[in-house]
Amino acid sequence: MDKHGRARGRLSEYARLGAAHHSLYPCKHDPDVHFRTLPCLLERQDIEVVDLTVPYGENREKSIEMIRASGKMIVYNGYLMPTPIIPLCTTSRTEREQILMLARDQVDVASEAGACYFMQSVGADPGNARRQKAFEGLAEYIRRLNDHLKQKSDMAFLIELMDRDIHKKSLCGPTAEVVEFVEKLREDVPDLGLVLDVNHLVLMRESFHEAFERCAPYLKHVHLGNCVLADRNHPMWGGVHPPLGIEGGEIEAKQLTELFRVLVRIGYLGREKRGSMSLEITPFPGRRPDATLTDNLERLEEAWLEV
Repeated sequence: MDKHGRARGRLSEYARLGAAHHSLYPCKHDPDVHFRTLPCLLERQDIEVVDLTVPYGENREKSIEMIRASGKMIVYNGYLMPTPIIPLCTTSRTEREQILMLARDQVDVASEAGACYFMQSVGADPGNARRQKAFEGLAEYIRRLNDHLKQKSDMAFLIELMDRDIHKKSLCGPTAEVVEFVEKLREDVPDLGLVLDVNHLVLMRESFHEAFERCAPYLKHVHLGNCVLADRNHPMWGGVHPPLGIEGGEIEAKQLTELFRVLVRIGYLGREKRGSMSLEITPFPGRRPDATLTDNLERLEEAWLEV
């Protein structure tokens, strides 16, 4: 920082910048596309972090080798798990055993790939009457998965927060509730952490300042992107991760600068501690994923100049 408190240097000197593979290259339902497009991020020299998962099928071992060889910081996203069908917070013992079986397999793969974090969205909120039981179910899931996780690596388990009443309808949920949950569960899972996504925070109607200040002790990773909220008829309305710069988007340079100032203030961004931030975005309509990512990385740098 200079004498006026302004940042000196590029954003990459204060943050470890990255991108999420599954949003830029939609590939959840095609393992071949998944495998073929992984190098598109792993080989880029302008990012250090990749949010990804390893595809099922015959290319699993080759994918693991490719990921490890890249030298990138890997944040493993459990997005191939069927959480819309069986949420992590299920209160059914049978469903919990089923989802844990799948999750342990994913932990094994993430460990082999050299991931530092294993992050998941927890699934749908069951409503007021069953919410407490759902949190208890989620706590049991995390404790038991963490036992397996620590047998494999030093990965920390991360919860991604999402809106509860607009689009994603997630149990986790308002930051105050989730922080209270994490504080209690940390007695059993000391390195349990959080992922905040600025697009979800807009849908959650929480300010960057309040959300990041509240979550600061547990914040391990940040997702950057955009959302459309005002126009319900917009083709990219809701939490579908449009890119920065999309027409009708809620997050522009002003909001990004505000975000970066908050992250500097809480100590998440700095030359000594370069917190990780990944763009979780879909491509601009009619533009290639690589061009969209280059465009959005430039927008981040422009916003950083105002910090």
